[in-house]
Amino acid sequence: MGFWSDFGRGISSHISALEFIAKHKLWLYFLFPVLLVGLLFLAGFASVYSLGDLLVDKAFDWLEGYSDTGMGWIDSIINVLLWLLSVGLKFFFRMYFFSYILKVMRYIVLICCSPMMALLSERVDEIITGRKYPFRFGHRR
Repeated sequence: MGFWSDFGRGISSHISALEFIAKHKLWLYFLFPVLLVGLLFLAGFASVYSLGDLLVDKAFDWLEGYSDTGMGWIDSIINVLLWLLSVGLKFFFRMYFFSYILKVMRYIVLICCSPMMALLSERVDEIITGRKYPFRFGHRR
């Protein structure tokens, strides 16, 4: 099998899954994960943005004491270079922390949504096979 045939099969499977969800009105099961991902994304983005700025600003506050040579044109060149370096480092730290937040966020979403996805799985199995599963907290021995 080639890449394109597998890719086409994947697209058609997603389309048929969306049709199944729409036909059986299972959209409510996806509302909580979408809201959770949105909330975690906004909180993660805000924290990454401020953490990257804080780290770079603290480092450059410390470096500014060493950038004053007493010569006007050298000081201006040093200040421009420090500004360029701070912009680059802020971008680097934001991207690094953002990628870390995304890695952690997928596990948080998986942990928080797994009970609901188990209920969804039982509901889909009930629709397809007709078997009913009794709901209970915990498990019996």
